[in-house]
Amino acid sequence: SLGTPGFLNSVTPPPVDAALIASSMSQSPENPSPNDMVTLSFTILNEGTESISGTVEVTEASDLLGSSTFSNLADGDSTDIDISLGTFSSGQHLLTVSLLVDDDADSTDNSANYSLTVQYTEKVLTINEIHYAPDAGIVEFIELAVLADGELDLSGWHFSDSYTSNLRFFPGETVSAGDLIVLSSDSSLFPYLPLDGILLVSPDGFPTLNNSGDEIFLFDPAGIVNDSISFSDDWGGGNGRSLEKLNPQLDSPDIGNWGTCTSLEKISPGADNSILVETLPEAGNILLDPNPFSPDGDSFDDELRISYSLPFAQAYLTMLIFDSMGREVRTLARNLVTGAEGTLTWDGRFDDGNRARIGIYIIKVEAVDKSTGQSVEWVKTAVLAEVLR
Repeated sequence: SLGTPGFLNSVTPPPVDAALIASSMSQSPENPSPNDMVTLSFTILNEGTESISGTVEVTEASDLLGSSTFSNLADGDSTDIDISLGTFSSGQHLLTVSLLVDDDADSTDNSANYSLTVQYTEKVLTINEIHYAPDAGIVEFIELAVLADGELDLSGWHFSDSYTSNLRFFPGETVSAGDLIVLSSDSSLFPYLPLDGILLVSPDGFPTLNNSGDEIFLFDPAGIVNDSISFSDDWGGGNGRSLEKLNPQLDSPDIGNWGTCTSLEKISPGADNSILVETLPEAGNILLDPNPFSPDGDSFDDELRISYSLPFAQAYLTMLIFDSMGREVRTLARNLVTGAEGTLTWDGRFDDGNRARIGIYIIKVEAVDKSTGQSVEWVKTAVLAEVLR
């Protein structure tokens, strides 16, 4: 057909046609925190031939957050609308703006979605373990601890090494308070995680961490640094062992809050750190059990268990055994890197493998704080009641 007889001309605007200009949508403040009142602004255009009146509503998941009305908007004119929406929780919010005008001939341009991102002003994710110099066959990883009170949506979170222009985004995942999240380059780390471990592989890859030290930045969806660390190899870790934080609640940038993983596996991805410290004893203590002990091979009281509780989060431990004449006969540990608590055993033999005689032996324990150099020392006596047969 070459015309539209009896109908509205195809190039003639309809009487009522309002439009929400999606490209005009903006927010104030630009980078809100949870305490900021957010205002959403946009433009309404009258594309019809009659003046119009109407209402604009802003909703989130069908919940009305705010609205505004306008009236007698002349044809061809536009009006700017500002709606105060109140405060928002940290994270990402998908808002829907809807334009309501009676008898609108074209409703396809009467609504639009708007993504609002609110920064996290409290630390909800923290760096908890770093494996920057792994053994052959083991991939590098970063472990994060969730400090949020409830669930945390990881959509939009991202991280980087010292090259902050090369950002890696998290896969969309919802985690809970207390969860440990492991970021790595691929899924080959799965066998080293607990059954309920959380391993995330960024679609943007994983940075190569320098063996001499590096920087790690953790960004929230608003692009604000939520946690960071600049470490060197003298902080701990290396030679196949990971660098662990003493407690997730401690500050990441403090060298005194980190140490070398002491577990046999050398790493602890997705599990409590091997040097985890809940609380430190004020003075420390050494316990010997059983005492006396009788290493006679009958599987009863055969070994002396020497349990220590140190006033340091991480220390160099030396434990020596002397006979009654003051001669050193056995070295159980010398400058052993350890956490605040642990147990060593003596099987009743000297360093040369010979069996110790019945008698009194002196146990000397010294611990040096890895961070401050402060030291403590204990001297205990143990009784070997029967010689090995």
